Amino acid sequence: MVTGDKIGGMAGKWRLSDWAFEWIVNRWADSIENPRPQPRPWPWPLRRAFSVAWRALDRLDDGKAPWSAGKILIDQGRFEAARIAFNDAVQGFERSVGHDHVWTAFAMSREGWCNLALGRPEAAVPLCREALEIFRRQVDGVWKQSVDDLAQYEDLLADAMRRAEGA
Repeated sequence: MVTGDKIGGMAGKWRLSDWAFEWIVNRWADSIENPRPQPRPWPWPLRRAFSVAWRALDRLDDGKAPWSAGKILIDQGRFEAARIAFNDAVQGFERSVGHDHVWTAFAMSREGWCNLALGRPEAAVPLCREALEIFRRQVDGVWKQSVDDLAQYEDLLADAMRRAEGA
């Protein structure tokens, strides 16, 4: 059973079998990646239903469902759909745990990474910078982020800035 991602030790509130969750995620990504009719397109009402179901999952789960979906989509190399999923996760985490929480920063950094993978470093820089600032504030706070993890996010920001300057 999928219980969202057990990010921060909290399981999601919804339960779907692994294959059902992945099937929904892939159909949602299909509707993003192929908005124009294909030889055998998904009918518009079905694409709309996937979009509505996705938003409902996001509201129920406060960011954990889109986070899990984004991870699945990155593994499949579907970076545009993953970017959108991580953006949804950022919004959900901001609603549930606040802007200055590491879950929000994790989602921001993943969204920034997707922008880099898509060749959009100028969009990645502000996300990576904000995520890194949240991580730095949290090192002295309740969440003890390791020095290695901070270095990883500093490297991500440096890579984004280097690519943005070269673009």
